[in-house]
Amino acid sequence: MEKHFLDEIYTEALESVIAEKMLKENEIEEFLKEQFTVEKIQKYYKEAINKFPEDTYNYFLKICLEEYHKSQAEAQNYQKHLDGIWKRGFELSNAMYLFVLEELESYSNRLEAEHGDELKDNKYKCKVLQMLANRNLQTFSAILTLLQNGFADQAYMLFRNMFENRVVSQFILHK
Repeated sequence: MEKHFLDEIYTEALESVIAEKMLKENEIEEFLKEQFTVEKIQKYYKEAINKFPEDTYNYFLKICLEEYHKSQAEAQNYQKHLDGIWKRGFELSNAMYLFVLEELESYSNRLEAEHGDELKDNKYKCKVLQMLANRNLQTFSAILTLLQNGFADQAYMLFRNMFENRVVSQFILHK
């Protein structure tokens, strides 16, 4: 490869600048002896020991705060994305949940008022069915919360639990 004609000029200029800035060998030794005495080293260690925990704490606090704000921003963006897709469905599901909750309470009160004598013979059966219905309502509420926060797989697991409760309820009802 052919040498560029300015290479030699640059090299000479660089060497002269470095030579001006370089300390002589004995100057380096004197500098090191002055800076690294036992007293100065002990002083440096004491300062480091006192300063290190505070600096470390502040550093991690800063990093954690940045990560927290970043994750909050991502969560808000994700929530906006979900709302853009499913907002109407979530609103209807929450309304349906409230409707079913009110109807279940009304039905329980009406059942006790109209058929109180008939229920005495089957009070445990009715209580278990009522508890299973309440459990399904709580599970449905949890499913809505999971779906609204983007956890569809976990919501599906709870949905299977609701189905199992329904099967158990049907079995108890017909026995």
